[in-house]
Amino acid sequence: MPKDIYFQIMKEQLYLTLFFIIMAYLVNWIVIIKLGLIINNNSFKIRKIIFPWATIGVIYSLFGKNIIPEYLYFFTTLILLTLFLKIITGVNVVKTFFTALISFFMSIVSMFLFGQPLLISDLKLIFSKPVGIIVGSLIEIIIPIIMILILRKRKSPKEKVRSKSFSLIFYVFFLFIAYYFLAIIYYILINSNNYNLWIFISEWLLICITFLVFLRLRVTINKEQQKRQEDQSNYLLETIFSKQREYRNYLQVIKSLVECRKTSEITEYIDQILAEMPVADDFDCGENPILASLLISEQIKARENGIKITAKSGTSLSKIKNAIQIYQILKEVLQYFIEREKTIVTDDHRIEINIKEEQNYYLFEVKGNARQPLFSNSQMVDYYAHQHGKLQSIEKIIKEIHGEYCYLVINDELVGFNFKMPKETRKRFWFPLFFDN
Repeated sequence: MPKDIYFQIMKEQLYLTLFFIIMAYLVNWIVIIKLGLIINNNSFKIRKIIFPWATIGVIYSLFGKNIIPEYLYFFTTLILLTLFLKIITGVNVVKTFFTALISFFMSIVSMFLFGQPLLISDLKLIFSKPVGIIVGSLIEIIIPIIMILILRKRKSPKEKVRSKSFSLIFYVFFLFIAYYFLAIIYYILINSNNYNLWIFISEWLLICITFLVFLRLRVTINKEQQKRQEDQSNYLLETIFSKQREYRNYLQVIKSLVECRKTSEITEYIDQILAEMPVADDFDCGENPILASLLISEQIKARENGIKITAKSGTSLSKIKNAIQIYQILKEVLQYFIEREKTIVTDDHRIEINIKEEQNYYLFEVKGNARQPLFSNSQMVDYYAHQHGKLQSIEKIIKEIHGEYCYLVINDELVGFNFKMPKETRKRFWFPLFFDN
């Protein structure tokens, strides 16, 4: 807040105005941080943003301009926003910086789009008063709020985030170019005779371009969501068809045994089918049917390759945090060990899954076969290079959602992968109002 505004508030004792200024700054920081988190595909509740991140931002906005030179204020604000997003998400600095830049640029776009008409009208004097700070702060969050509404359903598995990030960067860059050229035209024609007419035309062009960009971005996100749903449906459909073929084979074998009147063999065969059939009895399906269906789907796929998956769960995962990402991690780890089992020559292909609940976290244990895959030397190098790339992508996702992992190695061979994820916990602060952590 500028010094002259601060002195004016203190001199005229405009404490109610100061309160509304603080609230406007608080809402501004919450919206900007929330937009950055959504762009990073990170779910973070608003009440967790308020303290301490938005509160620190309010203190910075109130006193920053009294300490920091005007020409550095933009860069220090961008650095502070980058620091907030880095601490919250744990994403690498370069990606966090560009996320903060996009989020901050949206507030500039909003001010340029909606604040410009006020600056050329008789209402421009309002910005020299304390009320102008409130008006300016609220104007800055119009476009960011629209972006949040557009991107709020943008949650997806990690492999889909990259394409969406490129789409978002492309549209934001296009918006930046459009605003940049219209700003140049605006300052060139500022002294022309038809100044008001050009301002009116430029404002309508900005509104139309912004609306078209947002509409196109929304359409792109809807198409990607539809494609993801189709992929999930195709995956389930393939699983159902494969199981249908398997049951048809079972019935044909039973029919042949009946024709041969082999009653004891029929009983043994049915018992074998029941023993091998994947079930969800070890899971609390009422509490977490998604995890149960995921494991059953993977069990069905593994059965086609002669691999048996046994799963035990001592918890319903009722307090699971970042559920979508954790299910994706578990699925990729399972697929990694299924691919590894295919390369092992043995009659006992087995993968064991164990899920435990501790006081502050959930522990996921996945263990495969202890035998070494059989390859030639050149195939072995290619195989481990490919598998190491898969493990690195899994490690990256675990780090991004603040989890931990470790490897189970026997005789220099990787046979298991464990990872633990923090629970959704509630902590209380020494304040009259309590916020969830």
